[in-house]
Amino acid sequence: MVGAVLWDLFTVETIDSEFGMTYPAWTVNTDKELQISSDTVINDKVERNIDKDAKQVMIPYVGTAELNSMMHLITRKTLKDGAVSILIDDYDKRGKLEDADPTFIMKSAEEKTNILIPFVQTRYMINEAVALEVKFTDTGLIKVQEAKRTATKDRYMTFGMFCLFGDKLYNKYCKNDNNNDDDIDWDEISLVY
Repeated sequence: MVGAVLWDLFTVETIDSEFGMTYPAWTVNTDKELQISSDTVINDKVERNIDKDAKQVMIPYVGTAELNSMMHLITRKTLKDGAVSILIDDYDKRGKLEDADPTFIMKSAEEKTNILIPFVQTRYMINEAVALEVKFTDTGLIKVQEAKRTATKDRYMTFGMFCLFGDKLYNKYCKNDNNNDDDIDWDEISLVY
């Protein structure tokens, strides 16, 4: 239920008073080649849309055994092929920062945290992924689960969803040599994090 509330919040304009920006309302992307979830899920999200002028940028993910298995395989392939690079962990980054800038150790704890937090998240994701247990179902699908009841796999799953979407995006725009770069408006594409 929390997901539905968050979805609704994304479908209206968001005012960011800290940076003095207004972000447009978003809605589900209806491009069949980029969709991950079923038509039922997509239609439900379209119906929940509040702003009729919302940008079609969100890709809903509702996991099924088959979809999750495919996501795990694509994540493994993406990493094996070197198709994506992840950040180094915070220990290595801290060492590089201290070597490059001796005054780094004099920064406030808040400044250091703001610089290092993405690298900390990378370490957590790697630890989550390493701790996962891989199981094969009777139907031959891959299932991963936390080794301990208290463990999580949220960062790994988010990375996996990113890899799955990236694979779809690659197949749509890059894999087919008949596509022309002129068909893509690169100014309309931006990262959201």
